[in-house]
Amino acid sequence: MNSETGRVQSHRFLAAALVPVLVCVLFPLVRVGNVIERHSRFSPIDEMAHWDYIQRLSIGELPRMGDRLRAETLREAACRGVALPEMVLPPCSARTLFQDDFPGRAYQYEAQQPPLYYALSIPLSLLTGGLFGLGPVRGARLTGAFWLASALLLTWRTGRILGVARTSLSAAILLVASAPVVTYHASVVSNDAMVLFGGALV
Repeated sequence: MNSETGRVQSHRFLAAALVPVLVCVLFPLVRVGNVIERHSRFSPIDEMAHWDYIQRLSIGELPRMGDRLRAETLREAACRGVALPEMVLPPCSARTLFQDDFPGRAYQYEAQQPPLYYALSIPLSLLTGGLFGLGPVRGARLTGAFWLASALLLTWRTGRILGVARTSLSAAILLVASAPVVTYHASVVSNDAMVLFGGALV
């Protein structure tokens, strides 16, 4: 093999390795990061309760049905807000926060969920929140980008095993990663962030 052939093969290998990184990792990371940056308020789709579950588990408590959201969660919600225009929460400056003044009377109704997503989110959110200085909420949200990228990489690998062309596979994955519902659920604290990963793993 001459040096020219070696360089060509090296370039092809590099291009083949770079495409899935761009399509499956960088593109969804930019999409998810953009949504996280633009929306500071808690999602009305139970994000407050999901985040409370992670925080509770991180201090060794397993939530049970009938529990109320922790005081730290209530304070975070009062200061951050919830993305529903008609929802009025106590002010961030309130000295005392009462659970009955919050949505669902601040019951921890996500305690019914199995703890896998929440337990895995603890080290991931510590890493993302600490490494990038995002804080506990945005750090936990960014774990959704990890689950999405993992799902897309598994999909890429499966497609290549089945002989799907890189261009077709790239187009399909970009389409999936661009879907608003996919980006949204990867951008908030929710165990729905693992759904695509679970499907891709199967």
